[in-house]
Amino acid sequence: MAEITAALVKELRELTGLPMMDCKKALSETNGDLKKAEELLRIRMGTKAGKVAGRVAAEGVIGAYLSPDAKTGALVELNCESDFVARNDDFVAFAQALAEIVASKNPADVAALVAYPGVEKQRQALVQKIAENMTIRRFSQLQTKAKLAQYVHGGRIGVMVEYDGADEAGRDVAMHISFARPAYLTKADVPADVVSRERDILAARAKETGKPPEIVAKMIDGGLNKFLAESSLLGQPFIKDDKQSVEKMLAARKTKVLGYRFLVVGEGIERKSSDFAAEVMSTAMKPKYKRVLLKLSGEALMGESAYGISRPTIESIVAEIAAVAKQGVEIGVVIGGGNIFRGVAPGAAGMDRATADYMGMLATVMNALALQDAMRQAGVASRVQSALNIEQVVEPYIRGKAIRYLEEGKVVIFAAGTGNPFFTTDTAAALRASEMGAEIVLKGTKVDGVYTSDPNKDAGAKRYSRVSFDEAIQRNLKVMDATALTLCRDQRLPVNVFSIFRSGALGRVVAGEDEGTLVHL
Repeated sequence: MAEITAALVKELRELTGLPMMDCKKALSETNGDLKKAEELLRIRMGTKAGKVAGRVAAEGVIGAYLSPDAKTGALVELNCESDFVARNDDFVAFAQALAEIVASKNPADVAALVAYPGVEKQRQALVQKIAENMTIRRFSQLQTKAKLAQYVHGGRIGVMVEYDGADEAGRDVAMHISFARPAYLTKADVPADVVSRERDILAARAKETGKPPEIVAKMIDGGLNKFLAESSLLGQPFIKDDKQSVEKMLAARKTKVLGYRFLVVGEGIERKSSDFAAEVMSTAMKPKYKRVLLKLSGEALMGESAYGISRPTIESIVAEIAAVAKQGVEIGVVIGGGNIFRGVAPGAAGMDRATADYMGMLATVMNALALQDAMRQAGVASRVQSALNIEQVVEPYIRGKAIRYLEEGKVVIFAAGTGNPFFTTDTAAALRASEMGAEIVLKGTKVDGVYTSDPNKDAGAKRYSRVSFDEAIQRNLKVMDATALTLCRDQRLPVNVFSIFRSGALGRVVAGEDEGTLVHL
């Protein structure tokens, strides 16, 4: 048998872009024949792509390209299954490359783009490497004799604006569109049937007020003018100065918008969040754990926003929790506040640490209330208990009552961390899990486990299936902060880190399946 050298493995990896161990295995099976090994991996790559092709890909990124002369631009929506993969460097680079192809070649449709030399080969290589379905969903290309401005917000909203005038004004309009997403450029562009339907709605509402006909007529006209302004780009209040409209801002800068395009990742794709419970229940094994503590970061609630709360994201998380609760599993939840505190962080610079920590605790209370409201609407019984005494809003944390709620089948949401500054919500999760007698801490994040290094920066990063507490602490693997991890170890309380955004992942973890990374003694 031929010797499989490191140099040979490296060469095959550079040819295919696939993991080192896959390359080494292929070379071993082909007795060191580089060409045959490459062919073998291509076959396996196609098989793997076929296996994932039917899965819904509603996450992703917007690739953008603008020519040096700002006359030609393109946006491409490339979809994947998880937010984690959407941040992968290779995935993002592929989206950017697609946008450049669209700008320069102007393909007739997505099929023509996929057929362009090398595109499908590269897509399948990424599917093989990352193990998620990936689809090129749509694109938009613009060419102009004037100028184009582009803006991409968070990788998920891409905007192109065709304009004539000041460059700064063009970019400001692109930023505004990413926020307001106007359906039309001017009021005159709003279709007659849309105007008629809105008028009928306003008339019905005004009629119910019982006011005189002349007042009703004014109410209808006023409401219609407001609707037209809010629906059209030029009529909307400018995002950087809401005291003037976009139209007035442009006039002041002697700039004219000729048109615009924008793409939003996942817009219009039917997500299966409403079916999560049924899907998990139909496939779930008997739960391995009777009582669990779920730790959610505040950032997990942001969705595509830079901070704040995304209602669709909360609803999808609640659907996962509901599916597990229906199996008789008792669930406690500790939630962070980073999504809210991040929005005020600049103002907290230089603030006393204890004061800042108390602000963070209040942020967790807000998140807990939002989560409880979503659970109420989903028919999931829940209670919020706070480590800070805010009786007008939520009940205080009382261990005995919390345990009774769990035994009654209610989900208990623990807010305000430990109630003390200098302790993280990870530590609060370890503490509450110990007090509640939970069998495991489940840390739901945006990442699908614990890696040897940052997978966004290191293509060779490998996910741990299992890792000991001691190794996690020694290697500083960022599972949780050291205080929380040590407490879990001392209490013989295992921790499972997984992606809360993978459909059915919470159910699989509770069933004891190999999902994410298990941190154990």
